[in-house]
Amino acid sequence: MRAQLVESMPRASLLLLFACAANAQPFAPDYRADANLHVAAIRQEVLARPTFSKIVAPTSNRSETGTSYSDSGTDVFMQIRFFKVQAVAASEGAMRLKIWFRLWWKDTRLAWNASEHGGVSTVYYQADQIAGGEENEIWLPDVQVYNAQEGMVHTLDPALARVSSDGSVYYSRPGTLDVMCKFSGLVAFPRDSLRCGIEIGGWILGGGQQGLHLRNQGYAFSNQETTSGTSYQEYEIKAVNVSLTLYEYACCPSDPFPVAVYRITLNRARGFYEMFTIFP
Repeated sequence: MRAQLVESMPRASLLLLFACAANAQPFAPDYRADANLHVAAIRQEVLARPTFSKIVAPTSNRSETGTSYSDSGTDVFMQIRFFKVQAVAASEGAMRLKIWFRLWWKDTRLAWNASEHGGVSTVYYQADQIAGGEENEIWLPDVQVYNAQEGMVHTLDPALARVSSDGSVYYSRPGTLDVMCKFSGLVAFPRDSLRCGIEIGGWILGGGQQGLHLRNQGYAFSNQETTSGTSYQEYEIKAVNVSLTLYEYACCPSDPFPVAVYRITLNRARGFYEMFTIFP
């Protein structure tokens, strides 16, 4: 049947078919049939190294990021991708945001020579929150929301961490931020704007072991997914400002804690009031 089909095709079409077959590009190493065999070998090799510990923070060149108070530990880059405002309780001083919480860092203990493993450049490891540390396969940053109503261990979903062959780690989790707010701007209803601050930093690990930096200003907005943004929520995010500061505590006078301070400005969403107030 195939031979009859080929015989019936015009000569130009046959030439084009053979040319496309000859020029077909092979899959990248990470997507070839034997890729997962290499991934399994890489994972076994990395996790068996005697110098590796998922409890001890890795060591990176911290001077590259401008850290001047420690040569130990590593630097972590953070970004929050805002998906939508889920709820605001102004009278209770509470706000809940749907987000994607993203962290980047480098752990050279996880690196491998891709040329020795079929060119495979990406491996995934089991990651979780600190409270589920027995399930972790790699070291994870100690980052917490200081004014959270409920800890991120309960509000962010666990996810795999993606590791590149040079040891670069990307860890992204979807979930919510439930925070306590000292709201300001409660005037001129319904055209008022609310402002709420969020403080995020290390809990046990200070800057000596874990630096904190912003990735692309520390935030992004979700605009690709059709389910993101407002859909008759009462509030929408108008602006986000982020700054880094150092806190010092009596427990650790020589170990400053870097903290990212997010200042969220909310507007009452026009669609909500048009649908539920003006139209009725």
